[in-house]
Amino acid sequence: MLEINHEQNFRSGRYNLYAFAYGAKPLVLGTDYDAVWTVDPSQFPRKVKLDWYVPSGPLPNGGGVWGYHHIGYTVPQARQLKDLDAFVAAFDWSFSGTRNFNLLAECWLGKTSIPPEWNHKSALWEIGFFLHAADYDFHNGGTAIGLGHINSGVLYTCRRNDTFITFAPQSEADVLIGEIDWKAAFQYLIDNQVLTGREWLSGQVCLLGIEPTIRLSSESEKGMWNVNIIEARYS
Repeated sequence: MLEINHEQNFRSGRYNLYAFAYGAKPLVLGTDYDAVWTVDPSQFPRKVKLDWYVPSGPLPNGGGVWGYHHIGYTVPQARQLKDLDAFVAAFDWSFSGTRNFNLLAECWLGKTSIPPEWNHKSALWEIGFFLHAADYDFHNGGTAIGLGHINSGVLYTCRRNDTFITFAPQSEADVLIGEIDWKAAFQYLIDNQVLTGREWLSGQVCLLGIEPTIRLSSESEKGMWNVNIIEARYS
């Protein structure tokens, strides 16, 4: 087993993982907050564990989440959505400890085949699936897109906040095991005249990412996340 520390990248083939915090200075990494992965390189990206903790109170520099600790996937070939044959991500995850986190699968769509800066405003659209949320206030505050999207057997509501489009389970129950059919999600957005099909998918996609959320509690919070299986199929 291999431990991967905060802000250290680990890559195997098209998969990678990385943990980082937003605006945590002057807090001290390893004392006030941390996120450490445990990986079996022979199994990666399966059987991954993340242990994290965050302090009480707000981020020193503002913001609503402490960081973004994620497993990524680099697509083998840039494609316009209209030319995408398939893109499915399978997952099986569990957690213990605090429930104060968001778990998202995300991708970023660009104007050209050149990958947009990851997690940056240079992307035309950021699209995310909530599989767990500390609360759904952000999602529910957006503008509804369509009447609902069934993806791999789960009914999701779809909403837009500026250029960020989110899908969330209508039941607001955790989606612990299953698949995300990204091609079906893109088609839903094309059918609802949000996307045109000419947008490009390229570079890195976040297959699953944890955002520890801010809580004004009196004690620090600890969590453990296990990814039992994750796999992307792209063509």
